[in-house]
Amino acid sequence: MNSSRDTNPFEMPGRGLIDEALPFLQRLPIFSDTPYDLLKLYAYLAEKEQYRKGEIILQQGEPCDRLMLIMSGSVAIWQQHRGRRFLLQELSGDSINYFGELALIAEFDCFYGATALGDVDLLSFSRESFHKVMERFPGRYRQAVDRIVRLRIHRFVEQTNYLFDHLREEAWREFVLDDPA
Repeated sequence: MNSSRDTNPFEMPGRGLIDEALPFLQRLPIFSDTPYDLLKLYAYLAEKEQYRKGEIILQQGEPCDRLMLIMSGSVAIWQQHRGRRFLLQELSGDSINYFGELALIAEFDCFYGATALGDVDLLSFSRESFHKVMERFPGRYRQAVDRIVRLRIHRFVEQTNYLFDHLREEAWREFVLDDPA
């Protein structure tokens, strides 16, 4: 019997997932400008996860260890505060949506939760797999990290704007610098 080291990974039985994963990875901003052969390696290392309506995908406060790309279905991204869950975003597979991108570059406890709003298919990519790829292609690491951070900042701005747009007027406390004169 061949071990995975003795076999070309692109000719293994998991080829179906590679063919299914590649189109999604090609659309993901994190992997834009990534050479096709490198994308195939990412696709090979990816896993497909399925969740039913109401299942928790990520629990706030637990370790976050993977990027997740929504292939189909919708996911609620929420944060628990003072015993209540607050919706931050609804993400759908109808467009390019993902979460957990920071998990590729750092270990941390998840600062949000994610729950399936219906049946959901995800393509996940672990931090361990990301580091394996980056060890083989170290010249691409800084570019990948920069892109992940920029995309997360963009998402943070979107979430903050959403919250500001839905904040009750009495909750606003405007910042005004006192005139020192």
